[in-house]
Amino acid sequence: MYNKQMNKQTHVMHLTFDMRIGGTEMVIKNIIEGLALPKKDTSPFDANNPSSPSAPNPSSPNDNTPSSSNDSTSSSSNDNTSSSPSTPHPSSPNAFVGDLINSHQLTESTAQHNVGRTSVRPNSANSPSSTNANDQSPQSANILYSSNDNTSSSSNDNTSSSSNDNTSSSSNDNTSSSPNDNTPSSSNDNTSSSPNDNTPSSPNVFIGEPENLLQTPEFKMSVLCIESPLGPFAQELQEKGIEFFQLNRQPGFDTKLIKQIRKTIKNNNVDIIHCHQYTPWVYGVIAAAFTQTKVIFTEHGRFYPDSSTWKRKLINPILNLFTDQVTAISKATKQALIEFENIPEKSIKVIYNGIAPLQVIDSEVQTLRQALNIPETHNILGTIARFDPIKNHTMMLKAFSLVLKQQPNTTLIMVGDGEERENIENCIKKLNIQNKVILTGYQTNPENYLALMNAYLLSSFSEGTSMTLLEAMSLGKPCVVTDVGGNPEVIIDGRNGFVTPNDDIIEFSKSIINTLISTKTNQKLSDNSKNRFDLLFSEKNMNKQYLTLYKSRSGFIPTNMDI
Repeated sequence: MYNKQMNKQTHVMHLTFDMRIGGTEMVIKNIIEGLALPKKDTSPFDANNPSSPSAPNPSSPNDNTPSSSNDSTSSSSNDNTSSSPSTPHPSSPNAFVGDLINSHQLTESTAQHNVGRTSVRPNSANSPSSTNANDQSPQSANILYSSNDNTSSSSNDNTSSSSNDNTSSSSNDNTSSSPNDNTPSSSNDNTSSSPNDNTPSSPNVFIGEPENLLQTPEFKMSVLCIESPLGPFAQELQEKGIEFFQLNRQPGFDTKLIKQIRKTIKNNNVDIIHCHQYTPWVYGVIAAAFTQTKVIFTEHGRFYPDSSTWKRKLINPILNLFTDQVTAISKATKQALIEFENIPEKSIKVIYNGIAPLQVIDSEVQTLRQALNIPETHNILGTIARFDPIKNHTMMLKAFSLVLKQQPNTTLIMVGDGEERENIENCIKKLNIQNKVILTGYQTNPENYLALMNAYLLSSFSEGTSMTLLEAMSLGKPCVVTDVGGNPEVIIDGRNGFVTPNDDIIEFSKSIINTLISTKTNQKLSDNSKNRFDLLFSEKNMNKQYLTLYKSRSGFIPTNMDI
């Protein structure tokens, strides 16, 4: 029985750090574009006619005006309005909660576990407050990268507006946002039948919903950023009519921020506040306590090395009591919440990240190959990630040098930039493979580089759910990854790629060779990769699951309805 008027628009406010280019931000952007904005043209894309209705037209990430100067709805950072005495907050000593957030924030600001794209541009000479999408400097005070996309407001990989893992600007996590992925998963896809296949058969994993639920209700969505500047994704969404609210979180535990968030929630009749990452969750759940606003918390990735404190383990179960749903982007992330954050397993559901499949034009890809001077007889391996120690590029290079002994006609493309570039260059020279490795630097739209690759490599010490890994799968690329985080949930060993032990040069090289041999003889790995993407990791599938969640928590469908 429905307990809400079907004609009432549900207001979902996304609470996050900022909207720079990263994995977390990409997820928020995809949810908003999929559920709150007019649907995009789904007519077939004609690769031979770039002017066709579905031709890719990514917004430029170089727009330096993400925050609108005319946004008068933003709560002022000087707003001293206290919450109404009739709506008390949960009582907790400020020093205690402050230490809680500070200890976690320290991890967030230094974490290397990025959920989305992770390769960054060279350090920008601009001020850390620069809103230029090119400002991907890991030293920026406004970029807290962990996850991958992953993580904090930073995150994750060499991100362009296409979703390729190239920037470090967000956590949790770093795609094109087109919802045109209507490709049904092949009934012949054997990846779902493997006993090791981590498909969402668990009752704690959303797997979709009846199509009629997609028709109503319409959602009003807004974004509340607790840090400045807003970032390039904000500019794109503002141009499409999405309302943004901007605050300026102060160092330490900012009690004023709680009052500002609470005032924004009440003044704008927010039905659901969706908190992305741990720190926004702490502020959001306290601000929304004892109001009519429902709270959803999504953990987009974990940190490396993962850790916790006794204060977090003590207070998190209390915060969870005021939270209507906790979601995690992978089973590994869910397990980390249980182990390190002391959040009950029954409170957590898994909703995998989803992206729109990449679209490339073959002629442009071939032109790029010629520009890079890669012989037609060469196999091409590649990765797209920020040059950061967490990505373990040196292990990849050492494994590649072993691959060349058996597969000499092979080229490695490394897209991205960052603090590890000098170490990477020195490693290449030491291994004497300069003529077989191409360092492209940061690329705004690296999808054509990804399309060139015969196999995609991810050698990270830690990952959440890499957005670039999903992009590679959307193009049918077999992948070789390390057995960390969400990687083994995305790649099923021997089916759509290979999963190797962490930091194992020999096994990583063997798996690369097996991939090259397999792709020469048949299309199985490639087909399975695309089919698995369509089944689990498409933007459409993710949005269906969040739609189900929003509707259940807003009263449109029973709250105990797990679909």
